[in-house]
Amino acid sequence: MADRLSATFDGHNRNGEHEWTTQGKVVEATPGRAFTFECSMYDVHYATWGYRIEPLEGGGRVTEWSDDLRTDTALELSKRVSGVDDRAARNRRTMSLTLERLATALEA
Repeated sequence: MADRLSATFDGHNRNGEHEWTTQGKVVEATPGRAFTFECSMYDVHYATWGYRIEPLEGGGRVTEWSDDLRTDTALELSKRVSGVDDRAARNRRTMSLTLERLATALEA
């Protein structure tokens, strides 16, 4: 498991004509329980993102969450880079979509 922690990856993001790349670093990886990573851009850690998995009888519950650590100034810059005016609302929408897709894949 130790080799999973600190593993890094690039996140390729798109919103219409806006495209940008972020870097992720795994900070928690517990199979069947949790996956958490730090998000960075230009070597600045700006968010932590994760998934919690709760086993339930007959299935389970996956909760996706994020903590946005950007200052107001950084959020303004982010709007120009991403074209997203309301980051919190956008994250809620995309999290819901991700979890719906996950549920569909698991039910298939």
